[in-house]
Amino acid sequence: MKKIVYMQFDIVIKFIKQFISTFLSEALAMNHKRAEMSPEQSFFAVFCIEALAEELQTEGDKIYKMLTECSDILDSYIVPYSDVLHTQGKEWVVGDLLELMKKRGVLE
Repeated sequence: MKKIVYMQFDIVIKFIKQFISTFLSEALAMNHKRAEMSPEQSFFAVFCIEALAEELQTEGDKIYKMLTECSDILDSYIVPYSDVLHTQGKEWVVGDLLELMKKRGVLE
């Protein structure tokens, strides 16, 4: 049973790494300099992007662009405060980010 769980965990980790790598390579291709992130910050950033995408019923790449190109929410809020934000529940984090996105003019 443990072997199956570890194999599934490895698949999830590979997917997350690929997901993060795709977003970071797109950002670098646009000459958009990203701050260095720890693995924990990267995982939390992906969690936030996907949770917002689910809530807004859209794709993760659109949310990523909203948080990086249309605003600096990823670099100025999510990453620096991830250690505090990750202690909150998903609903609270999504609500907080939606409110911030509205304040910064990313959402109506």
